[in-house]
Amino acid sequence: MIAFIDGHRALYGVEPICRVLPFAPSTYHAHAARRADAGRLPARAKRDATLVVETRRVHAAKFGVCGVYGAPSVPEGRLFVRWRMVRIAGAPHLLIELAENSGPPVTLPTPGGGSRLVQRGLAQELGGEIKLNFAAAGLFCVITVPLGGTAVPEAGGAAIPAAPGP
Repeated sequence: MIAFIDGHRALYGVEPICRVLPFAPSTYHAHAARRADAGRLPARAKRDATLVVETRRVHAAKFGVCGVYGAPSVPEGRLFVRWRMVRIAGAPHLLIELAENSGPPVTLPTPGGGSRLVQRGLAQELGGEIKLNFAAAGLFCVITVPLGGTAVPEAGGAAIPAAPGP
């Protein structure tokens, strides 16, 4: 909502947009004040900003050495993504499946790498779970997140082609 308001406030103003959306102008203004003064950010936002910088550093180092990696690194490589709503113990969950194929052989990640950070973060922040299978034929990943009343499409999917060659 913040991004939407930012994109349209010059044309319509914050308050008129907030009258249409279920969003209080005071919430928008508080968020804008936090963005302007990093000292006002909540502890979680400060920690997340630090992690984003570190993640970008690691990704840049890997990209610089390896280029695009995994299935998208070769022309015939494919990454398939499918999502659907499922019930687990009677509660609605979003199930996301990612599968690589026709890529280079998969190697296990180094201990303490980003995959563990992602798994722990999803569990702590959303009560979700990530299962990773580093099979030689390609990575297979299943992400499960409890919905708690969030509306999502019943199901969908996409095949993502490899990155174009040099």
